[in-house]
Amino acid sequence: DNEAYLFVMEDLNRSNMVVFRGQIAKGIGIKQYPNIGKHVGLMVANMLFKTSDLYLKVTDKWNNLKSFCDNNEMVGITEQVIFEEPYFEAKNNRYKENDEYKKLCPQMVETVNKLRKDSKVITNVYNLRRKFRNLHQVLCHGDLHTGSIMCNTDRTVEIDSEFSYYGPFYVDVGLFIGNMLLSCFSQELYDKDGDRKDYINYLCQQTITFYNTFYENFINLWNTEKCDGNLIPKTIGSDDIRKEYQTQFMNEIWNDAIKFAGLILIRRTLGIADGPEFRIDKERNKDRWCAEEKACRFGMEILNDTVKTDSIQSVIDALKTYL
Repeated sequence: DNEAYLFVMEDLNRSNMVVFRGQIAKGIGIKQYPNIGKHVGLMVANMLFKTSDLYLKVTDKWNNLKSFCDNNEMVGITEQVIFEEPYFEAKNNRYKENDEYKKLCPQMVETVNKLRKDSKVITNVYNLRRKFRNLHQVLCHGDLHTGSIMCNTDRTVEIDSEFSYYGPFYVDVGLFIGNMLLSCFSQELYDKDGDRKDYINYLCQQTITFYNTFYENFINLWNTEKCDGNLIPKTIGSDDIRKEYQTQFMNEIWNDAIKFAGLILIRRTLGIADGPEFRIDKERNKDRWCAEEKACRFGMEILNDTVKTDSIQSVIDALKTYL
């Protein structure tokens, strides 16, 4: 409260909620958290639509933007660790081209060398970074990974919004998809005689449900909400033209989001912040690095168009060929 200086928080532990990321290595969620994809899809659709120019009148949008423009330090950190450091031998990177990597996982060395020289990959990094910095379209959570989700059987909430800022539509969509895809690659580290197959299918289905829920609810809000936004005014054009533009608009979000998901896979396998679900005993570094290499290569091949990305289902189908 800006006048009373009150800050109200809910103790989520009292609702028996857990951080979802902590359940992934344990293979927990099929029965316990069956609606996580749906819930996060609803949250993202509502937040992105209702903080955008599609919903807000222009003065309210600019006032909101002003409120978040001071979070530049956290946004700068995000740029550094996602759009830059993984693509050169940065000091912060976990991955180092050393003798141990060359011995235990030479395919990772090969993959990293390829992606850092791939013009399509680097061009996509440039483009997404430019949009990340310059497009102030919606209020983004900014760090929407599986560790920023708490859940129980009936409810899911987003936490840890210290990276929030006004940015592109693609950010939160790509963040969640990328981190869910990442979790699938970790499962071979815990698999015993194929017993993680069902859990991989669960993670994949939640990812599909997330995107489809986001898409359907965003479109529904766009078509039904009474709002002050005039970004797409009804004074010009026809219903058919606006419908066609709506499809183009959503396709643009998807195309950027899935490319950003590819960057997330690369960032989590090479950069400073790994996926905790990959943290196993150092004696098993070979297993870990080989699993991470698959995730990194999948991210690279999303970016250079080797992977078919025309739909979330196509991405999931391709993913399963890498596992």
